[in-house]
Amino acid sequence: MIETPTAESLLAYTSNPEPEVTPHAPLKPVLSYQDTGIGKNEGMQEMNIAWHGANEHWIMKKNSSLSIEHEVMVKKIFEELDSNGIKAVIMDNSRGPDVIAYMKGKRVAIEYETGRKSISSTSDMIKKRFDEYALVVIVVNEAAADFYRNYFEGERVKVLSAFRLSDLGKVLMQI
Repeated sequence: MIETPTAESLLAYTSNPEPEVTPHAPLKPVLSYQDTGIGKNEGMQEMNIAWHGANEHWIMKKNSSLSIEHEVMVKKIFEELDSNGIKAVIMDNSRGPDVIAYMKGKRVAIEYETGRKSISSTSDMIKKRFDEYALVVIVVNEAAADFYRNYFEGERVKVLSAFRLSDLGKVLMQI
């Protein structure tokens, strides 16, 4: 059953009127501003994303501590892992990684970075993950991928462009 979201809902998904949907596109509830009961300019953030052949439009209530890019991409990382049969959990707190994946009996920390955090903050976060996780995967937007790769990638840190998210399973197999 599809629930009608409220103004308190964090994230809602709408589709373009006639999205091109491939057999691999996950089914999602189709929402509109009318469905949410929220006016288009009433404190909302929007994001468009092409995903598995479908054009998706996301809306999120504005929150100074959250970015719609981050929230949507964490969900997409989880979807990619799930569609490949990889057990994963989205963590919903500031102390843990965005997603924990389980591969070959080991835990992998997966972080989506928007590029807004300082280098030292990102570096500290990665170091903290080494105690509990066999591998840290940083997924970033294409514009930041080379920078993150050059600055952070190593034996236990892999950097993946969000455009190459379909390669995530291959990266995890390297454990």
